Amino acid sequence: MSSNVKSFSLWPISYDSPVVDLGFELEELRAYRPHGTTPDWLFFQLKDILHSAESLMSLRLEGNTTEIVEYAQARQSGDFVKEPIKEISNYEKALTYTMKHLENEGDIDGDLICQLHEIVVDGLTPVQAGGDGDMHPGQYSFIKEEGVRRVGSETTGKYHYPPVFPDNAQYMLRLFEFIEADHGKKYDAIKIGQAHQAFAWVHPFNNGNGRVGRLLTHAMLIKANFSVAGLLTPSSIFCGDRSEYNARLSACDDLSNDTAKEEWLVYVLGGIVKEFKKVTNLMDFEFVKEHILLSAINGAYEQGKIEQNDHKILRCVYHLESFKTGDTEDLKLAPAYRSRLLGAMLEKGLIKTKARRGRIYQVNYLHPQLMYGVLKALEYQRMLPPPDKMLANAISKERRELE
Repeated sequence: MSSNVKSFSLWPISYDSPVVDLGFELEELRAYRPHGTTPDWLFFQLKDILHSAESLMSLRLEGNTTEIVEYAQARQSGDFVKEPIKEISNYEKALTYTMKHLENEGDIDGDLICQLHEIVVDGLTPVQAGGDGDMHPGQYSFIKEEGVRRVGSETTGKYHYPPVFPDNAQYMLRLFEFIEADHGKKYDAIKIGQAHQAFAWVHPFNNGNGRVGRLLTHAMLIKANFSVAGLLTPSSIFCGDRSEYNARLSACDDLSNDTAKEEWLVYVLGGIVKEFKKVTNLMDFEFVKEHILLSAINGAYEQGKIEQNDHKILRCVYHLESFKTGDTEDLKLAPAYRSRLLGAMLEKGLIKTKARRGRIYQVNYLHPQLMYGVLKALEYQRMLPPPDKMLANAISKERRELE
């Protein structure tokens, strides 16, 4: 091992630092676990939608401009030929792999990280040919020449030159030692922030480092029990303002800059606190019904995503865990006609039967048009970062008008 390769250790933090206050608040939140009233089937649909959003938002940090409806339609049809669509699908597969790995009590180590890299770049054009893939999936960069690999902004002209081979591999070993070391639970959130920065600094792969770095953070959030059943994701913390994220992260490239490191930890821990409070609302069925489902159904109709009769029926039943034809009698339509409408909705995939060949139904919020409405509702509730400044301004204006 090169004598230049140093171990990672906890950054020194003064007692009066805001990092300490945020750490105490996070410990209180981690100890608090509300009793969930949202039905399991609906909770898992919302979780699935959030993971799709996580994949989209994460890749928007890297320039992927795919819209959620386009991706939802691709998921429904299984058509992942377009490279931007496949890139999102790969990331979603990596998220699923991460959660299953941790459910089986797997370690956060080099094997996991290399496997995640292999998944996220699978089938993508290598970066050497102008794509978002890598010629060496699942392998750290072999480049030995100093100054060849650089990370930074052409706008600011500030660059960081990551460690070259074999030091990059040795730094990764040191990073996993740091992650697995028992520093005490009170330092878990600080370690998540430090590990994200350290991974970005080492930049071990030729390409895909941003994606894998966020997956590493996701794994650490879950393992430290901050993720609220997998709902809290890195993109909800980092994607609200891409320029702020990049600026705060790159400021830490100078490892002697203690001020930048403290500001980075305040940014990360503050983001976890804020998002933790938001996602616990999704476990409250009353909140979900009024602020997510009804808004999603109305929004999908107003944007022309669903037809008028579909909208009327969904407004009749959104508050029910499951429903049958009789639950739509408030529409004052003949039972036979209502049955035909439900049959048409079933054929379109807007609803599904609770049991095979049954006559009891549930709303399918994973349908592309309803998923669109759910995501807009989540954005409005500030549970997702808006995809761009124009949308952010539009939502802000709408809130002011309503308030």
